Amino acid sequence: MSRAHSVQAAAAAVRVRCNTTLFVDGLPESFASGDLTALFAPYGQLVEGEVFFDDDNVSRGFGFVTMFGTDAAARAKAELNLQTLPGISPVRPLKVRWALDKATLFVGDL
Repeated sequence: MSRAHSVQAAAAAVRVRCNTTLFVDGLPESFASGDLTALFAPYGQLVEGEVFFDDDNVSRGFGFVTMFGTDAAARAKAELNLQTLPGISPVRPLKVRWALDKATLFVGDL
């Protein structure tokens, strides 16, 4: 499965809500959905959080978080974008962006 197809499938699997759903990239392989929701919980009430895995049950390094409100999502995005997770090696900053709606095409690995 290509990365473009897997991101598109991931976006379809998580209900994208305007201005409340965040795309989180740069997650370590050891991260599970519970770890992702725990990371975002201090910023407000979560509707759902999901990390995506490949066929070998290894994290693909990205996930989606849907917050209850726009303010909570904006606060989490501002606080966590480009932050590194302590104790995680190799050190990679998180990239937290607004999730795209399901009609947006992602083209990667060009």
